[in-house]
Amino acid sequence: MPRSKSVTSKDRSSTAVKSWEQDPALQQLLLSLTMDIARVTAKSELMHLMKERLSSIFPFTHCTISVPSQDKRFYKAFMLDTSSIIKGHEQYQELVTSEWPVGEDWIADAIATGEPFVCSLKEMNEKGQLTANMLIIYEAGVQETLNCGLLSENEIIGVLSFFSKTSGDYSSAIFPVVRLVASHISLAVVNIMSREEIEQRMREREAMLTLSDAISRVKDRSGLLDIINTELKQLFRFTYSLVVRFSDDGLSCAAFLLDPQSTSRSDPNYNEITSRWHTVRDGIIDKVLAADAPVLIDTEKEASRADAPEYTVMQFRAGVKECVGVALRDGSQQALGIILFCADGKGWFGENAMNLIRAVSYQLATAMSNIFYHEYIQARDSENEMLLSISHAIASISDRRILIHRVKKTLQTRLKFADIAIVQYNLPKGTYKTILEDCETTNQHQDFETIAFREYPLQDGLHNVVMEAEGAVLLSVAQLQQRGGIHFDFLADAGIAEIAGVRLIHNNEIFGGMVLLAEKAHSFSASDLRLIERFSYHLSGSVANMLASEAIQQREKEKEILLSLSADIARTRGTEALIAVMRQRLRSIFHFNDITVGLFNAEKTAFRVMVAHVGDGRAMHPAFKEIAFAEYPIADGIHDILLHSDKPELFFIENLLMKNPGKHPGIQFIFDQGIKEIAGVKLVNQNEDIGFITMLSEERNSFRQKDLHLLKGVSDQVAVAVANILADEKIAQQLMEINGYKEKLEEEKLYLQQEISSAYTYTDIIGAGPEMQRVFHMLSQVSFAQSTVLILGETGTGKELIARAIHNSSPRKHKLMVKVNCAALPASLIESELFGHERGSFTGAVERRIGKFELANHGTLFLDEIGEMPLDLQVKLLRAIQEKEIERVGGKSTIKTDVRIIAATNRNLQKEVAEGRFRSDLFYRLNVFPIVLPPLRDRKEDIPLLAAHFMERFARSAGRKNIKLSSTAMKQLVAYNWPGNVRELEHVLERSVLLTQGSVIREINLSAQPRSDIKVKQEEDFTRTLEDVEREYILGVLGKCRGKIFGPGGAAEILGMHVSTLNHRIRKLGILKEQNYIVRKP
Repeated sequence: MPRSKSVTSKDRSSTAVKSWEQDPALQQLLLSLTMDIARVTAKSELMHLMKERLSSIFPFTHCTISVPSQDKRFYKAFMLDTSSIIKGHEQYQELVTSEWPVGEDWIADAIATGEPFVCSLKEMNEKGQLTANMLIIYEAGVQETLNCGLLSENEIIGVLSFFSKTSGDYSSAIFPVVRLVASHISLAVVNIMSREEIEQRMREREAMLTLSDAISRVKDRSGLLDIINTELKQLFRFTYSLVVRFSDDGLSCAAFLLDPQSTSRSDPNYNEITSRWHTVRDGIIDKVLAADAPVLIDTEKEASRADAPEYTVMQFRAGVKECVGVALRDGSQQALGIILFCADGKGWFGENAMNLIRAVSYQLATAMSNIFYHEYIQARDSENEMLLSISHAIASISDRRILIHRVKKTLQTRLKFADIAIVQYNLPKGTYKTILEDCETTNQHQDFETIAFREYPLQDGLHNVVMEAEGAVLLSVAQLQQRGGIHFDFLADAGIAEIAGVRLIHNNEIFGGMVLLAEKAHSFSASDLRLIERFSYHLSGSVANMLASEAIQQREKEKEILLSLSADIARTRGTEALIAVMRQRLRSIFHFNDITVGLFNAEKTAFRVMVAHVGDGRAMHPAFKEIAFAEYPIADGIHDILLHSDKPELFFIENLLMKNPGKHPGIQFIFDQGIKEIAGVKLVNQNEDIGFITMLSEERNSFRQKDLHLLKGVSDQVAVAVANILADEKIAQQLMEINGYKEKLEEEKLYLQQEISSAYTYTDIIGAGPEMQRVFHMLSQVSFAQSTVLILGETGTGKELIARAIHNSSPRKHKLMVKVNCAALPASLIESELFGHERGSFTGAVERRIGKFELANHGTLFLDEIGEMPLDLQVKLLRAIQEKEIERVGGKSTIKTDVRIIAATNRNLQKEVAEGRFRSDLFYRLNVFPIVLPPLRDRKEDIPLLAAHFMERFARSAGRKNIKLSSTAMKQLVAYNWPGNVRELEHVLERSVLLTQGSVIREINLSAQPRSDIKVKQEEDFTRTLEDVEREYILGVLGKCRGKIFGPGGAAEILGMHVSTLNHRIRKLGILKEQNYIVRKP
């Protein structure tokens, strides 16, 4: 440090000493000053003497005395000159009030040596060596200081400093004088310090007594705050105070007393930080708690920590430099809280202040304990008053909403929470669900309705604890989340941090619980939990009585509804009537737009809507019927849940679509049509899940949970009704099937009668020649197979007999062989004849009729003259043969058939295929096993056998015996070419038997037989049977009278026959009603 050159000059120092010893006037002055200093008792007197006497010895603008701390690390002003030139500097107050570290300034040198020395601020400034406090002094105009240590018992107790505005005012010549004066001033300073210490102790003792008296009268927080800001500020210096309290478990703390003079109040986070609980393990609170004495806290240092407490950072931003914290303990040394004294400057809390803070902490702890007690008494009185009031108030409330709202508002006058809920326990099932709630916070969450009213297991970590606890319990939502549970995740997501719960007991039985939901942790104190417990005793009775009353009313209402519904359902006879009754009755309970009743399939893998009542807008949608009544897989998020649930369920359509977008067109359709919510329940009849009821609403939250259980009772009755309807439909279907079987039996009976009348039997196949033996061999090969058979041969060769022989030898012989002559039916009627038709499918179809395919089911269908079938029908026939299913004309469903096909034709089908008159695919399908019958001209060896067979049959039929053929006649028969084959031979012999007068036919009149050059058409006309002629004749008459049978102009009158006889002939000849207007053209 730059000093005056005279400081190191021993010669000048010696000269100065000699001059002082040789100056009598100066000696007298110093003697007088010494004597006056000895009488000084106050700082002001000492300062006055120093300025008055020493200014005549050496110049100075002002002087000061500074004293170091006990460890000599800091110093502060002890005695100030009121005429100091530094007072005008803006940092003067900081300079004279703060503690400054002992560093590179004159204080350090004075403490180190105790000897006088001069310090040049000007030179130090030029070298940049001025400390912050020295810079303030230099900026005020001081150029040079004269300093000397004050010693007492060889220990530095202070530093005496003189200040000059001019450089060079001080030399070593005055050092002896300064040293001499400093020794006497040291004694005066010691005396003043001792006196001030005594006076300070007296003031502190008096203040402590006053404080003790004041504290003994403190009963509330504001009173304690007044004492801190008045009495304590007289004892030591601080800017503001903060008192915090500890939680019952000692792990958290919160503000207890907030000083309105706090500089932190302007911080934007002040209210949020001071209104919640903080952990005590923050590096400051726990340090204060661990110490036996007050702890000095460097705010800047603590705020710079990465994990600095929020309140410390806030204090630092508000200008707080340091704090002192001390624990407040009761008589049992239990920590009640701590008090923090905050200062805007450093060095405010010296040793004396720290001792005082420690001393007052005991009395502050007593005051805090007294306040706790008074607040407890007040809270208890207030609780009693509140409980008495609420007990009277809720005793008469029967409305749920009013009850829970009143309870919430009452409790919120004493407790800090957001939402309240009351749950009911189902102890046999081990579950609980919410029955009362007032949740203005959590009901803002989109999943509130879905989550809040579900049934949850009691062993969820919350209500099992509530149920088993003697009093109210406090639980953290974060800890509950660790146990798992969507309701805890929901609460956390909705902003709930803490839950206070208490069980509800009535008649010594636990029936439910009440939970209070708080958004902040540590919202409930121990006293709050005691209040909640006491309140639960009053609430339990009211809730239990309300539930009992509601249960009685609900049972009566449900009984009335179910009885009414039961009576209405009992009168219904169909699905439309059932859905109308359900809609009318259920709308008095539920708010819905549409209602449906549906069925599960037998395997429970799919479902379909059976009947629905929907709004006109949806019903008019072009795709409504196709979508609404289609069959869907059961795993759609609705019907699979209904199937596996024993209770009604609630579904939100938007949520379902978000989880499975694009997967379920039916659900997407109803959502697009405005449906938001569905309530449903399955239908169970005789322990079988048969279907479901669903109610659809265009609004969310349309269905109340408390009403949904009624849907279960409704479902029981509807299930019976649906089962009855299904049974009725089954009976109706069975009756239809029975009628179908009756129709089929009638058809079979008629057909069999016709077949019997045709007089064909298996024994009618006669042939001993090699040609027929080959036919018999092929017949034996194919009879027991299921293959399609194509019989080829000329007209009259016996194709139908071969077909019947194949049928009678097959496993289908006990079923019908149905014959269809494709050439005998008009093209417009062949399809109806083969496949049947529904009533009203075409003009004249006055009733339903089964076709030949159905009639021949499990039997054989003989398609005679297959080559005459129209091309357009050949396609349908091919499909029926290949797919084994048909569809009636005018029908909407297919019918499975099991029919063996035998076809016959006199045409060359290969030629027909080549010329485009017969489909090749049908030909290949029929030509599986072809049998070609030889013409009679190629098997003349069989003519005698055939003639004998026919003669015997016709003779017996004509009532004649022993009619024989002469050899001449037999030769005629053998010699004839027989273009009509066996049928021509049969007719010739029948005519001969009828015309002969004796017992021997001597000659066969073959002159009437057509020549070989006669057209085929004439041949066909000639070879027709009497039955064909009779059928054509009757058809002609029926066509002429337009189908009229009886009455004037009817067919019976024209034919001269009785009506019943004509009807019999019509049935026998196989004439169909569709043929009444048809006359076969020759």
